[in-house]
Amino acid sequence: MTRRSMVRAGAIATLAAIGIFCVPHTVRAAEAVVIGDSIGQGIAASNGLRNMAQRSFSLRRSNIAKQLSQVPEGAVGIMSLGLNDAADPVWHLVKSVETVVASIARSGRKVVWVGPPCVLKTWDARAAELDIYLRERLATTAIQYVSLRDETICAPALRSRDGQHFTTAGYRYVWDKIRRDSTLAAAASVDACAHLEPRASRRTRTKSDACIRQATAR
Repeated sequence: MTRRSMVRAGAIATLAAIGIFCVPHTVRAAEAVVIGDSIGQGIAASNGLRNMAQRSFSLRRSNIAKQLSQVPEGAVGIMSLGLNDAADPVWHLVKSVETVVASIARSGRKVVWVGPPCVLKTWDARAAELDIYLRERLATTAIQYVSLRDETICAPALRSRDGQHFTTAGYRYVWDKIRRDSTLAAAASVDACAHLEPRASRRTRTKSDACIRQATAR
């Protein structure tokens, strides 16, 4: 065995021993898996999380049950949901909120509900009302709620031009806030190999090498 091979083998053994060596598409206990809407997509893409979220996903018009079924048992679902409905009056959304709460309960999954962020729009007051409603409603459930309303999030510096989404730095701040405000998210791991294809091609092996280097550097 060459010196380089010995070093690589030692690195793999060390990573496996401390639980951060990742095999493509293998889910570890308490991995963070993002579901929900385009805010979720941004959180996942900017922070190396596994993504099941979809653009234009709606509290009222979409079915969260399918996405919940894609959260593996033992993982934590980081669910961004409400932005695409936040311009509506809260009383229009109460039934839909109950449907989502019931779906989560039936799924048996651990879920962190990330509420609609403040928006640089004329309807931000309604987004704030939905945030308050969700915080109060979910306080009596096993779902952990994280509000995306603070001075940093509500300032333009970390927001995209549409006034609703975030810059990369903004999404990183959001993920840090989620981990600060949720014990489930704080304990969850990030799958550094979530982006890999399952095929054992040379390209995949090259990506795996990069993933190992990424994990080693953490």
